[in-house]
Order: sequence, then structure tokens, then C-alpha cells
Amino acid sequence: MYREPKNFQTIVDAIGLQKGYCALSYLIKILTINEHINLTSITNYDEASLLHLEDSLAALPEMNAAPAGKYCDLGCGGGFPGVILGMATERETHLVDSRAKKIKVIMDILYPPKDDFIVEMTANDSAEIQNYATFKGFAERIEDFTAKHRGEYAVVTARALSSLPSLLELATPLLKKGGVFIALKSQIDAEEEEWGISLLDTLGLSLESKREFTLSDGETKRAIYAFKKTGKCKIKLPRKVSMAQKHPLTAK
Repeated sequence: MYREPKNFQTIVDAIGLQKGYCALSYLIKILTINEHINLTSITNYDEASLLHLEDSLAALPEMNAAPAGKYCDLGCGGGFPGVILGMATERETHLVDSRAKKIKVIMDILYPPKDDFIVEMTANDSAEIQNYATFKGFAERIEDFTAKHRGEYAVVTARALSSLPSLLELATPLLKKGGVFIALKSQIDAEEEEWGISLLDTLGLSLESKREFTLSDGETKRAIYAFKKTGKCKIKLPRKVSMAQKHPLTAK
């Protein structure tokens, strides 16, 4: 049996005891595999629980307020926040990352193949996230994925992926009408926020909410933005690969 991290009560308060243990089970598997395959730079158990589990679950109010339907996490990395929020909300969840290695590890944890080293390293654990939600992994560039999945999602998230203007451009085409994009950010400066807000009319979005808070360590500050798809995008998206990051949109 694994030790409960310092912030475990915060996790339980958010999603209940059983799902809390599922989240811990997944985190421990990621940290175990991380000793062999680089999935995260955070290797301390308590720190990972804070910065991966609790940080992911911080977006739960915005997720619960989003309309029913499929969920997509862009740049999912080691599965945070996508795996955790998918399990918490029991939505069909699509995980997108350009690094095939990470997608394979996540999917092998969630749906272990027989005779696989991941199964051997993480065996004796019965708390399984896939009992709560269905997950699919996509090892693709976001722009390529978007071209095939336009308007499919009720909710899209991105965490620590890019600047707010770039994130808005990447997420917008994936949203169905009324769908919500949730950006999980560390504190951002006023210029980045103003730039992002200036693009909303062009992208057919509206700002639903902005929430600033501190994680349970009392030090780590975060901000979560929720944007709703309210109209048609006035430009053709997606642009070519990497354009959103290298040459972000500017307001007309």
C-alpha cells in the first residue's frame, strides 16, 4: 500500500476517496515509469501530487460547468490534467500529444497489454481509472489533429502548453457551439491576458470566467480561464504547424 501524500485530503474533498486512490495509483505508475522513460521533471511524490493531481483537479468546477459531451486535452504530457479530469468527470476523453512515446505510456497504463514491462512495474494495484471513463490517445501535432476533429468537443483543456493567445487559436476549432475551452495557467502577466482577450471576437469566443487561487501548499499560485464558443471563427483555422506558437494571432 502506498503512502498518502500530504495533500491527499484536498484530493479526496474534490473527487471522493475511491477516485482519489485511482488518481494516486496513476501518479505512482507515472513516477515509476519515469525512472526509465522521461515523462515528467517532477520526481518528488508529494510535489507531484500537488503539481500534477491537485493542479489538474483545480479545473473541476469549470469542467463540471461545461456542457455534456466529449473532452479533449491538448499537449497531455504525462496525462495531466487529461487523465485525471477525464476520470473525475467520467467523460469520454481524448488525449493529444505530438510525442508518441508519452501517448503509448499513458495508454499502456490505462489499458495494459499482456507481457508488457509497464504491467510488470505497476502490477499489484486494483484502483483503475478506466473503470470511470473511456480514453483514446492521439500521437499527432495539434494542428493535424484539429483538421480531423473540428467541432467535436464539449470541453477542451490545455495546461502549461503555450501562451494564452496561442492556446486560444489551437483550441477554438475543436469546440462545438457552446463548448468551453479551459486554460490552466500559472500567473500570467496583464499583457498576455489582454492579448488573448483581444482575439475573442475574431475567434468567436467569450470569456466565461477567470479564477485565481493558491494550491494547498499556500505558495503555488494559479489562474484558470474558461472561454465559451459563442459564434463563428472569422479566420481559417488551423494554420500551418507551429504558426500559433511562432507567430501568434493579433487582433484585426
